[in-house]
Amino acid sequence: MAEKVYDVLIVGTGAAGGVLAKQLAEGGLSVLILEGGGRLDPKTDFRNDELFMGKLHGWPWPIEGPWAPITSYGLGGSMLHYAGWSVRFHPSDFRTRSRDGVGDDWPMEWKDLEPYYQKVEEMIGVAGANDNPFEPPKEPYPLPAHKLNRNAQVVRLGAQKLGLKLLTAPLAINSMPYDGRPPCSYCGFCTNGCMTGAKGESLVSYIPKALDKGAELRLQAFVTRVNLDNDGKASGVSYIDQRTGQEAEARAKAVVLAANGIQNPRLLLHSTSNRFPQGLANSSGLVGKYLTIHLNPGAWGTFERPIQFYKGTQVGAMIQDFYETDPKRGFARGYILVAAGFGPVGMATISGLWGEELKGLMRHYDHVAGFWSMGEDLPQEGNGVTLDPQQKDEFGVPFPRITYRHSENDLAMRRHFHQKAREILEAAGARKVYVDKSQQVAIHFIGTTRMGKDPKSSVVNSFGQAHEVKNLFLAGSSIFVTSAPAPPTLTIQALSARTADYILSEGKKGNLG
Repeated sequence: MAEKVYDVLIVGTGAAGGVLAKQLAEGGLSVLILEGGGRLDPKTDFRNDELFMGKLHGWPWPIEGPWAPITSYGLGGSMLHYAGWSVRFHPSDFRTRSRDGVGDDWPMEWKDLEPYYQKVEEMIGVAGANDNPFEPPKEPYPLPAHKLNRNAQVVRLGAQKLGLKLLTAPLAINSMPYDGRPPCSYCGFCTNGCMTGAKGESLVSYIPKALDKGAELRLQAFVTRVNLDNDGKASGVSYIDQRTGQEAEARAKAVVLAANGIQNPRLLLHSTSNRFPQGLANSSGLVGKYLTIHLNPGAWGTFERPIQFYKGTQVGAMIQDFYETDPKRGFARGYILVAAGFGPVGMATISGLWGEELKGLMRHYDHVAGFWSMGEDLPQEGNGVTLDPQQKDEFGVPFPRITYRHSENDLAMRRHFHQKAREILEAAGARKVYVDKSQQVAIHFIGTTRMGKDPKSSVVNSFGQAHEVKNLFLAGSSIFVTSAPAPPTLTIQALSARTADYILSEGKKGNLG
């Protein structure tokens, strides 16, 4: 029997792949979803235990660099370990070159994405308050905001004294029953896998709904390359069925790569052919270029009374007063301060402290309050992902090699954050303030298959459609042009919902394959 040809084949089950699978299946297309990892059951495979849940960070990349990459490998992707923080980008984020003279403008505007922000907030269930004067007016969130966690209540005192506005952080975590899922239990382990299903993520929302509408799912299917037909169109993918160790092929009229910002370019670069000797859809030479990661400096203060900042939602509140460019600060673009709590293992890992300083902070762990941050990392062409010429994984695919260097703008932004965070914590009554000495982890991989109008300076258009292969789409943070000073997950979902509408429209016209 000939292999079935699906309307759409999606590689990846995270924020991008989940949204696309749900919408395309609901739109009546035949959808096949391939996931390299397995399935974890939140009720039996998750624990409120940081060391045990280290298994969420499963991509087997032997990467050396200034930080350790953190991402998830398995059904649900990196949404398994995200904190649910669901912030919209600002209009300025799409025009950094025009407004601030840095980065590049996106080939779309904020207004193009606004209805899709609204759509995915309702799909995933975002709890929030309309209290943000720094973003355009919006419809109310589908769920009421969570109460401020203990960390946020403390840092609010310092923010108010300095005239800064502490904003409620919108979270894709149920504050009341929603979409068949229970409300948050406030256990404080959001980034270690949500045991109850209160956190809105692909594993418990998008993928089950896609399967209910007829989508098919193959787990432990590690994709190794995208295949082309004689006309240069994507015909499907080759993958290793890890249960048997055998190579297999899946065929479709359209292929969507919805992996992360390292794996997407890795697949394209490995999918060489006579037509694309530098890698699939890479005649521009930009596949893998312009990697950005977000800057995440932190600062924490110890207080006289116990805080227990690890209780409640891990993200509680945020300060966006330093989001936009202000030339007086000495750097372009900006950052968000976020009142975020961590377990002791996470705290020790991200602190960037060593020796007696680390011991001093951890001895007072129960008395700690403080900030993490989300700073815009400006794109540099030299930062990126290439294929390792020597090391390969067990399936014969070269490992990714990451090249990354901070810019002077990054370093100036870090210094400013440390100064402001220290001022806020001291105003709140901190007895001692600790600031991280170096960025220890990277949680977002952005911009490595960037979108644009000109095929010479971009890989895909604003719908994620490859300029050179019209039935190949890319989705996720790899198609971003800039990182913005905000977490990417909500924007990934909004862009994917927009791409899904485009694919459905093209499918009706018979333009998929």
